[in-house]
Amino acid sequence: YKDFLWYLNEKDDSDNKVIFNQAFTEFSFDNLVLSHEDKQVSLNGTLSGKTDKDLFLNFTGVPIEKILPTIDDFSPKGNLNGSVNLKQIKGVYQPTANVSIDDLSINDIALGRLNVALSGDEELRKFNLLATIENKDVESFTAQGDFEVTTEKTNLNMDLNFDNFNLGVLSSFG
Repeated sequence: YKDFLWYLNEKDDSDNKVIFNQAFTEFSFDNLVLSHEDKQVSLNGTLSGKTDKDLFLNFTGVPIEKILPTIDDFSPKGNLNGSVNLKQIKGVYQPTANVSIDDLSINDIALGRLNVALSGDEELRKFNLLATIENKDVESFTAQGDFEVTTEKTNLNMDLNFDNFNLGVLSSFG
């Protein structure tokens, strides 16, 4: 992807497996690892029918510029760490994510470490968010609240706090 070569099970581990039944309705993913140099994305979990899932995606040191699409006048950089969990039990979703981006910069403007905690509702429509950017032991940005994705629009209900935040990073947004 994006001219970076990622390997599936580069270390040839025997615990790297996909197990499924004959009807292709039950799947188990055990330690599927994509790696590039010392960076990795791993997938573990299960799929059972159409209404039950428990998937864990873990990131270790993944440069965001290697996995995000290219956008004109917007160049983010940093290393992604953390986990995303998509759980669904009898059709009811329970999504969560706890990720961080170390050494975050946008358009070569250093911002610090971005921490994001996210949880969603049972329909994957409304999400609670707590995001912070820490730069030199100062919490320079905080976003806390929720957002709801509908077919027509996205509704935001967020408290934002800026403290010694470099607003120059926003100039690329117009």
